[in-house]
Amino acid sequence: MEDLRQLSTTVSAFKNKVERKRALARLRDAFDSLPKEARETEGIASVLPTLYACLEDESERCRELAASWISEDAALAKSADLHHILPVVQKRMGSDGTPEEASEEVRKAYVAMVDRAVRERRETPDELGSYMDEYRDIVAGAVQDSYLDVKLAGCRLVSTLDAAVGKERFRQTLASSPSLSRSLLKNLTHQQKRIRIAAVETLQLLLVCSGTSETFALTASHLAQRLFDPMPEVRMAVAALAADLLKRWRCRSSNLPLLVPLLISRRVHDLYSLSNQYVTQTFQP
Repeated sequence: MEDLRQLSTTVSAFKNKVERKRALARLRDAFDSLPKEARETEGIASVLPTLYACLEDESERCRELAASWISEDAALAKSADLHHILPVVQKRMGSDGTPEEASEEVRKAYVAMVDRAVRERRETPDELGSYMDEYRDIVAGAVQDSYLDVKLAGCRLVSTLDAAVGKERFRQTLASSPSLSRSLLKNLTHQQKRIRIAAVETLQLLLVCSGTSETFALTASHLAQRLFDPMPEVRMAVAALAADLLKRWRCRSSNLPLLVPLLISRRVHDLYSLSNQYVTQTFQP
């Protein structure tokens, strides 16, 4: 354990970023070689301060290694202090679509790290709920990112937050954020169908939790355009969204004229089985 502490100290001591990268790799090898019990106690306490520093290292590779290490180790992700990692990611992702972090791979690793940290804290929603503004900015930056994998990671993070934080906090921040909804609407016309599907599914999570019709009024016409999407999977995602809103959304009654047409496609046979399944579930007593 003494060797691990010494290695952890030497990472930041190197002025050469190549040497810091190599020292960080050696530190991980030493950490991984420890027995599980030792890793999850003294090992974590020894390496986390170094990882916090490396998240803002001038070396792109060091930043990526540190974020990836936390996201790949459940115990580290659960022990990592959100007060340390969230402000760093929030700052470097940029909520306005102009990230401070230049590396696409590092941005992807940052979002994956936050996602894993949230998932490992599912049993403590009150702790997670203290950082909703940070999550909102990170998600907003991710879904506006030019890199496909970062967009997808941002959508996954919304799903993770929906399952982990309290519904009221989710509704008050993410679900009621017009800027986030507008960013997702832009992704509905992305050239990659995976992005379009992820955007529809993420909008579904936000709309179901929203307490008013404002966000849906903003998105309805854009969703209707996706009924003519060339990919049947996208059209199916829109039908699933409409059916879920009909089943669970508190404002469904006043929005029926906009919701019902979303279950209809010009290629009815593509959606028949899915629509039938969701409509049956929706109107079950």
